[in-house]
Amino acid sequence: MTRSQHPQGRKPALRKPQGNTYDCTLRMPKQEIDALRQQLDANRSMQAESLRHYRRWPFERQPVTVRMDHPGGMVTNLRYACRNLSNGGISILHTSFVHTGTRCVVTLAALDSSVIEVQGEVTRCEHRRGKIHEIGIRFDQPIDVREAINLNSGDNSLVMESIQPGQLSGSLLIVDESELNRVYIRKCLAATQLNVVAVASGADGFERSKERFDLILCGHQLTDMTGNEFVAKLRAAQSRTPVILITPSDGTPSQQPGDQAAPDAVVPTPLKTQRLIGAIAQFLLNDLNGGAYGPLQSSLEPSDPAYALIPNFTAEVRTLAGELANAVANSDAAACRRISLKLRGAASTFGFEQLRVAADAAYSAIEDGAPIDDTARELLENLLSVCHRVREPAQEAA
Repeated sequence: MTRSQHPQGRKPALRKPQGNTYDCTLRMPKQEIDALRQQLDANRSMQAESLRHYRRWPFERQPVTVRMDHPGGMVTNLRYACRNLSNGGISILHTSFVHTGTRCVVTLAALDSSVIEVQGEVTRCEHRRGKIHEIGIRFDQPIDVREAINLNSGDNSLVMESIQPGQLSGSLLIVDESELNRVYIRKCLAATQLNVVAVASGADGFERSKERFDLILCGHQLTDMTGNEFVAKLRAAQSRTPVILITPSDGTPSQQPGDQAAPDAVVPTPLKTQRLIGAIAQFLLNDLNGGAYGPLQSSLEPSDPAYALIPNFTAEVRTLAGELANAVANSDAAACRRISLKLRGAASTFGFEQLRVAADAAYSAIEDGAPIDDTARELLENLLSVCHRVREPAQEAA
C-alpha cells in the first residue's frame, strides 16, 4: 500500500460529471445509486456478515478509481461507485461482469487529502439487477479504514466485525485500579485462549510488563498514576508492547498520536465483550493485521534439527535487542549494522522469516561509515519491535 500527496496547484485528471449524474461507470444520478445501496444493505445476508473479520462501512462521499488487469491483457482504469469499505477489502458497483482473480489497484482519497493505493484481487462478482454487478475486491494487505472514513481514530474495535473468542491466544496484562473492572474483563475474555494477568497499580504493571506480554490493557486512571502516564513510563523504558487504553464514555481525549504517552489504541466504556475482543484481535491476530503485531512463532517443524535450539535463539534475540536499543539510543551506526547483520544471518535458520526481512531492511539502510538517518532509524525501530515479538514454541515456553 502506498500513499501520495497531490502536487500543489494540480488536480488528478478525472472525468467531469455531467449534470446530476454521479461520475462513475454506472452513469446514474446519485439519488438512484444511494437507493440501490440501501436496497442492497436491506437484503444483505446476516450469515455472511457474521463470517467477516472486518466491519464494513459505507463509503459514499465520492467514487473510487480502480485499475484492473483483466485476463487476456486488457487494462482498465475507471471510477466506480463504492458500496462499502473495510480494512480488508472494498465492494464496488459496475455495469458489467468481471472475472474473479482479476488483479487490481484501488485508489482511495484519504481524509487528509492524501491518496491511498492498495493492491488487491477480485474475489466475487454478483449480478444485482439489470446490467449492475457488485464486485468484491480483497486487499493484499489490510488498510486502516479510519484514514478514509471519519471514525474514532483510536478505537480499534470499530474496524472488526466478528471474531471468535477461541481464535485469540497469547498473553495479556490488565492494569486497572478497579477490582470489579479486572474481574469483569476476565469474564469477557473467559472464552479466549489468552493468558491473563491483572494488577491494580501502574508500578506493579510496569514491573510485570518486563515479562514480555503480547498486549497490555490499561485503565484510564490507576491507583498511583494515570493511564497516559503509565504508557509514557513504558515508552521511556523502551518497551514496545502495544497498549490499549480504556477511555471514559464521555470521550475524554488522551494524547494525540505521535506523543510519547499516546496509546496504540483506545476502547471506550462501557466495555462490551465483542467490542473488547475486537480491539484485542486487531493486535493479536496476525492474519488480520498483516503481521504487524502479536507473537511470532517459528515456522520450523519439530523434526527439524534446529527446532530444539529455538529457545536458545529467542534468548539470544532478547540479548541482541537490548544491545540494539542502546546502539540506536547512542546513534552508534556501526553497532546497529553489526547487530542487524547477526540477526539477519540467524533468523531464517530458526524459522523467523519476518525477523530476517526486518533485519535485512535495517542493515541495508545503514551505509558503512555513515550516520543513522531518519529512514534507517525507523527501520531499526521496526526491527526492535519484531525482536520483542519473537517467541519460543508454546510447548517449550517456560
